[in-house]
Amino acid sequence: MRAAIPASLVAAACQSIGSDETANVAALRVESTAASTTEIRDAVEKALPGRRILLANDAFTESSLLVIERRRHERLEGVRASGAADEAPNRFRLVLDGQQCELVHLNTGKRHALTRTRCRAEEAAE
Repeated sequence: MRAAIPASLVAAACQSIGSDETANVAALRVESTAASTTEIRDAVEKALPGRRILLANDAFTESSLLVIERRRHERLEGVRASGAADEAPNRFRLVLDGQQCELVHLNTGKRHALTRTRCRAEEAAE
């Protein structure tokens, strides 16, 4: 009888691990709407305070990854302006958590639920 209790706990643990496999699936936007583009841009700008982001209408339609780098200022001679600090690019991933489409800021791990964006699982590259 004692062996049945640990076995049931192991079975329950395996089921919960299995359910986590469906969470956080890389995703793509189903359709590129103005509302969806605005929602994603707003989420990115919230993650990067003080920055204005220009987001393409087709962002997240071909890839679940979006990389944003700070614009590098150059002089007329084509030489980078002095004092311009190198900054790591900001990476964002569109994911499905169950049926919920979310934007994850990979640099910080912070998540933003997207209510006006429809997405589907991104197929793995073969």
